[in-house]
Amino acid sequence: MDAVEVTSADIARLAQVRPTAVSNWRRRHDDFPKPVGGTEKSPRFLLAEVQDWLERQGKQVDVPARTTLRHAVSAAAEARPLDEVLRNLLLGLRDAAHREPADPEAWTIRLEASRADLLDAYPGLIGDLDPADVDDAQAAMLNAAVEAAADTAPADLAETMYRTFTQTRLRAGDAATPTELAELMVELADPGDGPLLDPACGAGTILLAAVRRGCRSVLGQEKRRARAELAALRFATAEAGLGVRADFHVGNAIWSGYFGDANCAAVVTHPPFNDRTWSESEVADPHDWPYGVPTNRESELAWVQRALRNLLPQGIAVLVMPPSAANRPSGRRIRRSLVSAGVVRAVIALPRGSLHGTALAPHLWIVQPESANPRKRILMADCSTWVDGRHGPQWDRIRDQVVPDWLAFREDETASTGESVFTVRTIDILDEHADLTPARHRPLSAAEPASAADLRRGRDDIGVALKTLLDRISSLPDQVDPESEPPRWESIESLEQYGDLHLHRGPAPARTAEGPTRTVRLAFARPSRRRTDGEAVAEADADHPLVEVRQGDLLVSVVGSRISVRVAEPEDYGAVPARGTVLVRTDPRRIDPEYLAGFLKSGVARQQLSPSTTSMGTNTVRELRGIRVKLPPIERQRLRADLFGRLREIETGLLETADLARELTEEYRLSALIQDEGTDFGGGRSIPPLASSR
Repeated sequence: MDAVEVTSADIARLAQVRPTAVSNWRRRHDDFPKPVGGTEKSPRFLLAEVQDWLERQGKQVDVPARTTLRHAVSAAAEARPLDEVLRNLLLGLRDAAHREPADPEAWTIRLEASRADLLDAYPGLIGDLDPADVDDAQAAMLNAAVEAAADTAPADLAETMYRTFTQTRLRAGDAATPTELAELMVELADPGDGPLLDPACGAGTILLAAVRRGCRSVLGQEKRRARAELAALRFATAEAGLGVRADFHVGNAIWSGYFGDANCAAVVTHPPFNDRTWSESEVADPHDWPYGVPTNRESELAWVQRALRNLLPQGIAVLVMPPSAANRPSGRRIRRSLVSAGVVRAVIALPRGSLHGTALAPHLWIVQPESANPRKRILMADCSTWVDGRHGPQWDRIRDQVVPDWLAFREDETASTGESVFTVRTIDILDEHADLTPARHRPLSAAEPASAADLRRGRDDIGVALKTLLDRISSLPDQVDPESEPPRWESIESLEQYGDLHLHRGPAPARTAEGPTRTVRLAFARPSRRRTDGEAVAEADADHPLVEVRQGDLLVSVVGSRISVRVAEPEDYGAVPARGTVLVRTDPRRIDPEYLAGFLKSGVARQQLSPSTTSMGTNTVRELRGIRVKLPPIERQRLRADLFGRLREIETGLLETADLARELTEEYRLSALIQDEGTDFGGGRSIPPLASSR
């Protein structure tokens, strides 16, 4: 642990304090440990020195061995690519005879010996080897791994570190395949005993999923050596002794398909996206590209054709594709060729969060070699909105709905489908765009027109709401009495120092899957952010102290030049403020919360915002603390609070009335369209293509 480094955020989590507390310790205590690395804005400290300092301050911090290892891996990945660091970690854990601390030179010798054993098991990895140089940070990581492996199985330890860091430490351009996605893809491919090939296997997540499903022969190829070795190490660690045939090879599968053509029951892969250098200046052979030579912008369509070459006649390929591959103009000629040949069997749109390391909402393409029997339809599924709050995609729902429909469609193209999973005629896609985006072909929803009673009830509801609004507006005074004496002005920062109010922020998201977490409800400052389709929730560190919303609290956010503020309502009680929202709790003996909410909504408060406030609201607390508040005596505040409460009721009534008006006008429009003669919204028909609707 002596050489393990941690950041300020790591220290805050270990000490169970906010990151600002660590900054205060650095300013106020001369004996606080000095940075040993990182940058000026994100310094790194020695964990041992930090732990010793905390103990001298009376803060006993027990750092589990696995937590120490996580910090050590993070520090090692600052200077070396993550795949190399994780590969060396698994190499170090592979040899049980040498699990004892050592210096960098000794670890280098050990890793080279462990790698030689790996190459004996997987000869396809032999080639131009990069040296397994071990620096001080990696030696600290390997020594921490030795300590952590004393009470944890190396396979479990290695897999935990892999999952943790592929979710949090991927660099730009990298993308890891989540286990849930890999399992879905293998289930769709249904490889049986295999062989199953992943020609861009990365760290081998798809191959491991295939073996867990019962596939007895898996093949992996990867362009980057460190990732290919990492895949082989994960496989050897997790599946040793199970009698599975596995082979790995280093190389670019686009041009050098090491495992040959037309010999795989399934190809399942997550190829690199938007690789402008995929062709590597090779001479294009028309035989290799029967559906057209892809341009440098269409590397994904090159992978589709590569996968088809590897398949047996009845084989299935499942590929992760970026959504742009379905409609990018430069690829429409190849897409049209693939569709007209009946090669594209299904396109599944997944939600955001389906991939680690990217915000894209990917697609899955299922393709098969051409068949003597013409294929006239394509299965499509639009699962792009199937998310569960901050928990990510609803994998169980996707699997339970899409997989059975795909299996039924595979046997019979006329199998019935639903609203989200549907079939499209290939002829309807063969227009000038050849767009394979599922949302563009989704069937229009059948809807029942509103009855006369429903329309009459809607009109009556709006009439009542408008009358209530008019009564409230007419009850407002003609003028507001002026203050009898000059009030004092105080900044929110000063009021916080005096103890008149307190500011609380919500939880930082749980950074790893290692520590205990808890699910918390979220409350937002903006009413429009409040969910109507279920509660908004987040995962937070179980040990992180949180303040829950209670009666009289304010929820405030500052975004750009706008302040959003509201008094908490009963349904907010027990929740915690969402990210970007601040909970303001006043001492009601000194500051009336309704009065403060009314002041913050006024132009007087908005004028005090700094022009430097970002559009993302990241300066919420700083900007909020700088606002000066006009504070009359508490009795006058309560009088003003009564007026502000009436104004809030008017604002809320206006918003609710506007919602009623939108619902009513939409019902009238829908009734007019559905009852038009000849208009058919049902029957599972997709939106007709532009060419056939003229």
